[in-house]
Amino acid sequence: MDDKFPATGSQSTVSGSGAIANKGGAAAGAFGTAIGGDQYNITNNHAAGYRFEIRSYLRDKGPRANFGMGDPARFWDTLKQTTVSVEKLREILLNAPDDHLAALAQQPAQFVSVEGQLYPCGLLVSGWWESHFQKLDGLDKLNGVQKWLFNGFHAWGPSFDFSWDFDKPAADGSRPRFVAQLGSGDEANSIPVIIPADKAHKLRERFQERGRDIKLDVSPLSVTVEGVLCGRSQCPEAAKLGKVGGILDYCIWLKEGESSHRIQLDGKQTDIYSGYLWKCVAPKSLLGQDKPLELHHAYFLWEHTNFANEDSVKYNLDSLDHKQRYLEEKFHGSEPLVVLQKSNILVRGDPYWTQDQFYKYFQNREDI
Repeated sequence: MDDKFPATGSQSTVSGSGAIANKGGAAAGAFGTAIGGDQYNITNNHAAGYRFEIRSYLRDKGPRANFGMGDPARFWDTLKQTTVSVEKLREILLNAPDDHLAALAQQPAQFVSVEGQLYPCGLLVSGWWESHFQKLDGLDKLNGVQKWLFNGFHAWGPSFDFSWDFDKPAADGSRPRFVAQLGSGDEANSIPVIIPADKAHKLRERFQERGRDIKLDVSPLSVTVEGVLCGRSQCPEAAKLGKVGGILDYCIWLKEGESSHRIQLDGKQTDIYSGYLWKCVAPKSLLGQDKPLELHHAYFLWEHTNFANEDSVKYNLDSLDHKQRYLEEKFHGSEPLVVLQKSNILVRGDPYWTQDQFYKYFQNREDI
């Protein structure tokens, strides 16, 4: 990994009167800039002013800016010549016609230079809810808080640092070795980056150094990533991701031993990179039994935070602990709730399950 300063790439801008933040991202409308995170559909209604429609996170799992994508062929040419922002890259991939994407899939992987914010997690956009949650017996036994937490966790699609376990990698190679996300402002607006072991070890030190600067264990880095843009099926490590990593069927792959594949720190300070802190907890008395732990036995506690700010993270960590104590007292007679797994090193508590166990369960590959 190189710490030199790269050339500044072009930024994506949108102007005009028709742009709205329909499913996330940033779009400029007739009267300014609308920034969405799959939360608001902003419609210009001249008779009644602006109308805000709250969208269902359960239906819209990933961000997609609803503005024109331009000429895809021209974009691919531009992609070879300059550094682009991750916003621009995602815009094209999300909005390109199927025939252009099909043509891309038939081509060799394209070398790209993309700038954004790098964080050591993979996005959990979707998982075993489709096959487990709807078939679960005893849904009527879930309390209202539990239902809300499940729905929120599934719909918002938080991140998990499942691949950054240097001491206990997957013994059978069933999960990717190192997956980070290159995003812009929020973890939902990201694309997976597959990183070889030698660069991952150096990167962890950089994440920790930046974290210590703001009194946290890790913090996002402002970088330029240079590697190949390819479909996940073209990258052996990314092919193991399944639905993890975002709604895009693409990743940026840094191949081992390729000197041109690198991550350059650009020296900028990241002020905002938002995402979810979470932990999965369950009553201590239910652990260690022969039968698998059912979904209705657990809670997914989450808080939206700014990973680049110490006060924001600690404020939300305290909120997580308060929620856990509330559930213990309200629904479990003060019986302790044990942390099964958690989003990353920032969250307090030693997980009962390994990262590998939780990842496989999330991927519907085994029961716990």
